[in-house]
Amino acid sequence: MPFMPPIRFFLSDQTSPVTSQHPLWKKALPQNRHFETSSETTLTYGAYYRAISDYLGKLGPVRLSEIASQFADRPINPEAISQLDIHLEKHGAFYHPARLILHVNAERIACVVNVAVSKLGQDTINKEFHHLRRLSLRYANNWLPQVYDCQALTIDGQADVHMLLGEWFDGFHEFHLSKANNSEGLAIRVWDSGNPNHFLSSNQVQQIFEQAAMILTAHYRLDTTEQIAAWHHAAGDFVVCVQPPDILVKLVTVRQYEPLFNLGQAEDSLETILNTALIFFLNMCLKLRIDRLDGVGGVVWNNLEVVPGIMAGFFKGLELQAKPKRVSPELIDAITIFFLNLSEKDIQDLCTDLVGRIEPQSPDLPVVRQNLDNHIASVINALSQLGSL
Repeated sequence: MPFMPPIRFFLSDQTSPVTSQHPLWKKALPQNRHFETSSETTLTYGAYYRAISDYLGKLGPVRLSEIASQFADRPINPEAISQLDIHLEKHGAFYHPARLILHVNAERIACVVNVAVSKLGQDTINKEFHHLRRLSLRYANNWLPQVYDCQALTIDGQADVHMLLGEWFDGFHEFHLSKANNSEGLAIRVWDSGNPNHFLSSNQVQQIFEQAAMILTAHYRLDTTEQIAAWHHAAGDFVVCVQPPDILVKLVTVRQYEPLFNLGQAEDSLETILNTALIFFLNMCLKLRIDRLDGVGGVVWNNLEVVPGIMAGFFKGLELQAKPKRVSPELIDAITIFFLNLSEKDIQDLCTDLVGRIEPQSPDLPVVRQNLDNHIASVINALSQLGSL
């Protein structure tokens, strides 16, 4: 039986291994990216690294080589994996993701190990594994990560942690609103440690939000209103790879996939499909404009001109569904005509109703309310241009 390769531990942006002598080794993991602690989360950094190490040992070199073979698209023998490196990337509200590097000769193959410590994370991670598996079978695209394994382990005889092993989008980074250089306004900055001042042009911003909307719409079912739910751009759910002239966006998580509305069998009329598609579009428009400053600060509103890109992405997502004949071209035409005939009051009433559905305690709510009138005007203006697209 092949021997398990040696394992080293690192923080995200450091090249020196973290050992049991490191100052963080015996400290508790933060609860979130704000580095707040919680009595619920008692796992230390050291226990976190040991948990992943035990998990990889449980999988064994043969299974790891099978997974590496899928990434490399060629057979990899277990003996070819000479080293495993575990980089603790960040502390999220649901998971503490680690970037797993498999050293295969001179090649480095990256995977992600999402570690759920809290009850909320553990309740979510098994559902996410199911959703990603299901969506990969139905849609067969490369916008969502492939997942390979999900299981629970007990650490030190007391703490339960849940692990999900999946695809790491190498070269992709989070992007968030940030204070632009020499300006009072905000701009989109890519979280690339190799280029910390990587701000995007207005055209690149349009492309990013068009692709984000396209991904969400391509996974939206007009017949059942099932959608990727509970996503939040501020949490880093969308990532981007910028290699001019190309820009590629991916969605790294699917915590929920559920209906926007619970429709009865008698409610699958064209009128219902058109109205629910409109609400899906308006809700997506609203949510994509909510961010946190630099991804970790206070809630901020994206006042850049992104609605036209979101609308273009919505229709591109529908067109992608037409290719495998999930959606008929005639239905897309009907949606277009329906959108063109909406009144300004229709849009205003529906957007106001969507804001009313935001949790009263949500920090998003006051920011959305403050910018709602301008947002509605942006949506109305974008729809008025729909006929010329």
